Amino acid sequence: MDHRLRASLAHELHARPFLRIAGSVSLTHIAIYTDGDKSIHEALLRSLCRLTGLAAPVDDATHYSACWSAEKQLKWERHTEFSTFSFVASRHDTDYFSGLATEQVPPEWFDPIEGKRFVAIRMEFVSGKEAATARAAVHQWIDGSAMVGSNVLGAGQVFCDWTIKPDGFSRFLVIDNGLREIQGGRLLQRLYEIEAYRMMALLALPVARTG
Repeated sequence: MDHRLRASLAHELHARPFLRIAGSVSLTHIAIYTDGDKSIHEALLRSLCRLTGLAAPVDDATHYSACWSAEKQLKWERHTEFSTFSFVASRHDTDYFSGLATEQVPPEWFDPIEGKRFVAIRMEFVSGKEAATARAAVHQWIDGSAMVGSNVLGAGQVFCDWTIKPDGFSRFLVIDNGLREIQGGRLLQRLYEIEAYRMMALLALPVARTG
């Protein structure tokens, strides 16, 4: 009765664990899209591992997770049309939306991405005693005229303005008002996945406009 791919796809979902977040973190998420060069996705991952000392992925990997330290981690996923790199670093200051999460990545790694980056997000997940302070100063980082916000998962708040800043990144400020560790990771992952698939859906817009 089942489709021949049901079991394997269900297993694949369980093989891709959510991020585990403890305390405040800075997250940088990049999605790479190419029309024809599929080899670039694994090549970028292998290059990143080689340049930063991470263990190499297995051949034909579709997902990969690793840590540079107890406070810095990487999550990579290969999708049908694109691949994603999520860099996460523990945040111990209030210099939000800085390049903290990618500080260990050499500048030359970004060269092959030129013209292929179709999602670039910086997220700040603010937890503990800094949460109330950040919540009171949302307009410092998010454009008030375009800001949208929502309460999520009962103990979280998300703010964004859907704009691309001069640094090339859009921003999400996520306030942790008592989320469990697993909830924080799931929330951040769902947010950047929504953005990736929103952009994928819009790829056909220029074609539709010329029709």
